[in-house]
Amino acid sequence: MNAKKRYILISILFITISFFTLLILDKALSIRDQRNLLIEQANSIPKLVSTTNFVQPERTTLIVIGDSIIANYPLHIFLGHHFYTVNAGIGGNSIVEVGQRLKQLHLKKNDPLIIEGGINDIIGCVIKNGDRQKLLEKIQTQYAEIVANYSLKCGKLVLCTITPTTDRFFSPYMEILPYGNFFETDKVNQLVVEANSIIMSIALENEIQLIDLHRATSNRCNLIRRYASPDGYHINQFGYEAISREIITQLLKN
Repeated sequence: MNAKKRYILISILFITISFFTLLILDKALSIRDQRNLLIEQANSIPKLVSTTNFVQPERTTLIVIGDSIIANYPLHIFLGHHFYTVNAGIGGNSIVEVGQRLKQLHLKKNDPLIIEGGINDIIGCVIKNGDRQKLLEKIQTQYAEIVANYSLKCGKLVLCTITPTTDRFFSPYMEILPYGNFFETDKVNQLVVEANSIIMSIALENEIQLIDLHRATSNRCNLIRRYASPDGYHINQFGYEAISREIITQLLKN
């Protein structure tokens, strides 16, 4: 191979190497530019979020106070998408105890307050063979005092009717009867109807909103079994779904 041919081959090789070197370098620069662009876009995201004038819709705080019917109620699950919720239920409370605990609540002018209670008073009266008339007078007095004392201290005072029991319920607090700890509930549910009549009258007379939990959970007299826990007088998940529909319908209709 003479010198001229060798020079031509070396020149071609040099040009080829230079071409591919420039091609690779151009590709690398392109990748770098794309990477820098992505970094810039990523860095701009917090800035966009921080400067966006996003206003979260306001929600009122719903306070619900009562006995075990409320204490067992997962308010945040069923009502949390409409309200901030405060569960002030305590199992075993009488309506007098519910009224006393109202004094401990921090109430605001724009927050609704739901009152529930009375079933423990009724069951206790029937078990002890107490005076039915005195019981109904106590329920009337307590609800009237609650309305008088708290109707102007919150955004909206809401009374609830009392939920009934099934036709038979189990109470571990009762004496052992010949047929076990199951208690016939005709007397209980009759008193529930009479007490609810009083609560409804107080709400109507004072123009207080009423949520009819009895209607939402009963077959006119007894607690619907599908809504009842195994003991027959507490509420299960299906019952709370029915109660929640009633509460949302009533509170959001205005």
